[in-house]
This record gives sequence, structure tokens and C-alpha cells, in this order.
Amino acid sequence: MQKYNKTSIAKTFAHTWYLYPITGVIITLLWLWGFQTFHQPSAHQKLSIFFATEVKNESFLKDILNKYDKEDLREITPSYSLPEGVGFTTKLQVAINNADLLILDEKTMFSFNDHQDNFFIEMNSYVKETYLSNEDKYYDYGDKSYGVLLKNKESEHYLQRYMDFDESKNYYIAISVASKNAGKLLDENNAHYDNALTIMKYLISENR
Repeated sequence: MQKYNKTSIAKTFAHTWYLYPITGVIITLLWLWGFQTFHQPSAHQKLSIFFATEVKNESFLKDILNKYDKEDLREITPSYSLPEGVGFTTKLQVAINNADLLILDEKTMFSFNDHQDNFFIEMNSYVKETYLSNEDKYYDYGDKSYGVLLKNKESEHYLQRYMDFDESKNYYIAISVASKNAGKLLDENNAHYDNALTIMKYLISENR
């Protein structure tokens, strides 16, 4: 009986041997998929920035990322398009629905007048007093501020080493209503997740 079992097993293995490496590959792929899925950054560990200009070098984003603990921020994703370029309106619409920060020229900011509340988070007194300074200037509409001046057309900015600002335009930083990283501007329970605000502060203060 034992001899028969050994023979039977040998014959079975001879016909099904290919299943074992395939099973091993499947298990390995499932493990890799599970590992990557489990370790994907959460909505609060990644941040997206849209630039209404042409970004030539994204290395400055790495410099920003290095200032954060990995558990607080693991990924910064840029998107960009020139306001005069083909498809700008579509790309901007996508960014408003997905990005945290938007760096827009004054004309583009103006195009949202009468609808600012639908697209941008107001930069209220809490934002101005906590993350910004008395030196900062804003894009105001009515009695509210919706953007903070990043680059004045009459001055230089360190980001010019990385992107093509139009020298005839002022550029502002706005916070998208889609952002999950706007701290307590969303609600008190979100106070810790303020990466959009701290990066906004960094981009402005780094040039002073």
C-alpha cells in the first residue's frame, strides 16, 4: 500500500508540478499587492499642488517633503498648465476638485469672482494670524480673502528657478475646498492635518 501511495503521488506530481510554481507566484503577487495597498499614503499624508505656469524642475518639492516627518507627509504631487495653453480650463477644473493648493495668476483668480466660496477656502483671521504675517497681501473679494500673494510681478521669487512665472502677473496661493489638509478650517477634528497651510506658509516665507 505504501509503495502504491508513493507511486501515485509521483504520478500526480508529474502531471501537476506546474501548479506549484504558479501558486507560489500568485501568493507572492498577492503579498506584494497587499503590502503596497496597506502602505499607500492616506489622504492626509499626500498633498497636491496645481500651478498656473510651466514647471521645469520639480526638485523643490523634495526639499519641502524633507521638512516633514514621513508619517505626516509622504507625497507631494504637482500638476500645472499655462493659462493661455490648450486645455487649461479642464486641467484647472480637475485641480479644483482634487488639489489642496492652487497657485494662480490674478486674472484666473478674478474669473472666479461671485463664486469664490464654491471653490476656495476663505483665508480668515485664524489663517492670517497663525500661518501668515502682517507683511502678506491678499486677493480679496467682498469682505473676504481667498488667496495670499505668492509672487508680486515687480519682485523676484525663489520658485523662478523651477518654473516660468509671467513677469507681468501677480500670483496667489489659494486653498481648494476639496483639500483634506486645511486643518481646523474643515473642522476641529481635522486640526492636526494642516499640511496645506504649513506648505503655503513655507512657500511664502521662504522668499523673505
